[in-house]
Amino acid sequence: MNAKASSPDLKALEEFTKRTSRQKALFFVGRDRELADIEDACALAFSEAMAGNLPAVQTRIVQGAPGAGKTSLLLRLAEIWEMDDAAARPVLLDRKTLDSEEVLAEKIVEVLDPKKLPEFRRTVTRRLHADARVFGVGGGADSATATAPPGPSLGLVAEMFPLHEWQRPLCLMFDEMQNATRSQVDALEPLHLGINRLPVVPVLAGIGNTSEVLGRHGMSHIDEACIHTLGALAFDDAAEAVERHLDGFRVDRRGAEVAWPAELAASSDGWPRHLHNGLQALASGLLAVCGRLVDVDACRVRTDARNRRLRSYWGRVSPEMRLAKGLVRELMKSLPDQGLEDAGVLAAMNALTRTQRPDEGLPEGFTATRFLDHLIAKGVLQSDGAGKLVCPIPSFQAFMAHGFAMAPGTVPRVSPRLWG
Repeated sequence: MNAKASSPDLKALEEFTKRTSRQKALFFVGRDRELADIEDACALAFSEAMAGNLPAVQTRIVQGAPGAGKTSLLLRLAEIWEMDDAAARPVLLDRKTLDSEEVLAEKIVEVLDPKKLPEFRRTVTRRLHADARVFGVGGGADSATATAPPGPSLGLVAEMFPLHEWQRPLCLMFDEMQNATRSQVDALEPLHLGINRLPVVPVLAGIGNTSEVLGRHGMSHIDEACIHTLGALAFDDAAEAVERHLDGFRVDRRGAEVAWPAELAASSDGWPRHLHNGLQALASGLLAVCGRLVDVDACRVRTDARNRRLRSYWGRVSPEMRLAKGLVRELMKSLPDQGLEDAGVLAAMNALTRTQRPDEGLPEGFTATRFLDHLIAKGVLQSDGAGKLVCPIPSFQAFMAHGFAMAPGTVPRVSPRLWG
């Protein structure tokens, strides 16, 4: 590519070095299939509701290991839709909003029309008092065992916002749903099943076993096509992200010999968090030479990026994994690239623990099944979408297979020239 005529944006480069990987991506790439499917789910829910049908089971789950870009995907959807009045209305909500159906309903009213909140609350209070009188709650000898039914909630939302008033669907986004409780799933169930004919689509994000957790809590009818397990970005998408950052920061590329887009795409394994770390390392290197790519110390940038990956890996190693270091090491050594079924992983664990070697036993109080769940929660393993468990990041697998140490690195080298 040709160099930009204007000078490098050093202030933006410096600000980027301070951004966390959970903030909105400056230059979002990839995930086209997931974005399109969620948009289609919202459109279908709206058309079904308008036709008088139940907009049922349009719920989408976005899951993956830490650093896969789940939050970035939600933020990207919100960014796209906020610029389009005909698209779904995005709302990112705290999981505590699901503590009860009443809390969820009140939040929806607040989003749709805050001026109707007093009316909603008055109606809820009035109906609760009426139910209390009917069921004898609060007085009389028999009231001690009487229980009023739940207060009006999502049904009241449907009454207050009839379908002819809706201009577009509502998309409610929740993160960290691997920690959802049974009562929170129960609160979500009417929207999931479309019972009240509200054109509202929940999008639930969490770690790689989120769909299983929600299923255990009673969320039913989730088709595999509605579950998106995020893996690494395609090489071309990761390289494009680097290209867009260099262009966006107006980096002077003249004379540069290192092909940084290909370099960072490869060294990050296409994993969004590692790509972010590599880009920050490159940004720091550019700041040291006033934004001239040709003058960047490639060895220093590669070392910085490697160290950032190492810190990220250690952030994923739990105390339980450290206690079972030998077990994790041997398991990762034996895990084939194509992965293993759950039963295969459990069999490998059981075989390893029978050796009675130091640190190859399970942590105290753990069964093999529970430790497998723990490894999934830490992003060590995740479903490949075809019935097998894989380690989603090859370099992380290598780190664990080397006993929680980085695999021996290659000597930094100059990549072929891409531009001049």
